[in-house]
Amino acid sequence: MEFSKHGVVNLGLILLLGAALITAVFGRFFCGWGCHIIAMQDLCRWLMLRIGITPKPLRSRLLRWVPVAAFVYMFVWPIVYRLGAGRIFPQVTTALTTSNLWASMPGLVIGGLTIVVCGFAIVYVLGAKGFCTYACPYGALFGAADRLAPLRVRVNDDCNQCARCTAACTSNVRVHEQVRDFAMVRDSGCMKCLDCVAACPNDALYLGFGRPALGASPRVEEKPAGRPWNVSWLEEILLASAFVLAFVTLRGLYGRVPFLLALGLSGILAFLSLTSIRLVRDRNLRFSAARLKRDGCVTSAGWIFAFVMVVVGGLWVHSALVRYHEIRGDSVFAKTAGLRAEALDLGWRSLRDQEETNLVERGTGHTEWGLQWGLASNPTSHFRAAWFRFLLGQTERALASAEQALEVQPGASEVHLLHGRVLVGIGRPKEAVMAFARSVELDPAAPQGFISLGSLLGAIGDVPRAREVFRRAVLRHPDNADLHYNFGVACAIIGDVELAAAAFEQTLAINPEHEKAKENLAGLTAFRAPVE
Repeated sequence: MEFSKHGVVNLGLILLLGAALITAVFGRFFCGWGCHIIAMQDLCRWLMLRIGITPKPLRSRLLRWVPVAAFVYMFVWPIVYRLGAGRIFPQVTTALTTSNLWASMPGLVIGGLTIVVCGFAIVYVLGAKGFCTYACPYGALFGAADRLAPLRVRVNDDCNQCARCTAACTSNVRVHEQVRDFAMVRDSGCMKCLDCVAACPNDALYLGFGRPALGASPRVEEKPAGRPWNVSWLEEILLASAFVLAFVTLRGLYGRVPFLLALGLSGILAFLSLTSIRLVRDRNLRFSAARLKRDGCVTSAGWIFAFVMVVVGGLWVHSALVRYHEIRGDSVFAKTAGLRAEALDLGWRSLRDQEETNLVERGTGHTEWGLQWGLASNPTSHFRAAWFRFLLGQTERALASAEQALEVQPGASEVHLLHGRVLVGIGRPKEAVMAFARSVELDPAAPQGFISLGSLLGAIGDVPRAREVFRRAVLRHPDNADLHYNFGVACAIIGDVELAAAAFEQTLAINPEHEKAKENLAGLTAFRAPVE
């Protein structure tokens, strides 16, 4: 995604493209033998079989398109959106190393939950390799590349259609029908684990090169056997609707649920929703090894399932409400970007009009609803709340929220920057200096930290330190007009007229419309106008 969004070529992109090229020749060996998620799903299936539970696969027409949609969303949509907005594609850069590997990793809780959901629970609900079939965006790319692969599982004349190969397949491929109709396994769900080859009692199956699956026609004139879908079209629509609702609810919930975990959970919730409808509608119903309904009567297992689904449904509705307020709060926060930029100026006092006040109050309401009623904290909620309260002039409450935000995000430079600005607002400049300095330390690539720190040092009379801050800032940000201007002001106050004039000239070279730089440069030149 980094390449699609920012034009960054990293090792993840290289691995993805390399695996796709290998797949186009040898088939989905990488999936079958190198994917950790598949390893966990196979482990789950093995454990279930050991205790007498055979995972039954869901065979859905519509949900099979989820991996394709996920791939488009991750890798294609960012490019289309950028071009549609009239923005050129960013210059391609490389980032083959990182100094903070764990920053891109989920936390222990989310990482563990992803493993449990995508590696284990989804197998129990959707069948073996359920995540690969109904969620994995990378599988969509590898599945398309597999259609080109000449290396496939093929059959000789010794096949007697015993279907032991299909029984052995952990990818839910109907191998005996595939080799009967096409003399090879054409289904791109085949991950080349070769369990079918090992299970054949006649050694009729083998791995060999030949024509690829793309364009392959059946060996017989009659229509080849299709997939035995086990849901009706009405149920397909219900499944797809439940999946979309679950995904919209879960994606980014509490600022913590990542994309792949949301896909896995949505697939599970979609099938559980369908099973709940079947529990009401059907006379007989099984869920995996449990019989939920027999001859129109709900069994004990059925009542337990119904109770669990009531709880799950309640949590689902609650999560939807939380996500609604998160989205609305995020929207308002984005709309206040200009107000927040103005408020970072140490001379800012209050909002200009009632319209701005109403906007910020709406954002405050949405954010505080999530803080009050959410079952978990969103890492950015306290930060947003602090900003909204500061803009409304509620400095004490803003300080409390900023300090809570620091506890959750101690390494976020923007939180320290806001904390410092709030401290200035309540008359604690010494503490504000430390907060601004910490913001600069954490993110020296952000000019605003330097501006806030240097401006505050100048305001409290420590002009030499302010000049040093701005000196370091212009070395790091040579194209920032405001930093050059502030450096010039600090130099002029100290009495270094030549350096101040040079700074103002550089300011005007970057921004010829900078009025204050024009005035101060003219004053220095004529030795008469005071420096602002």
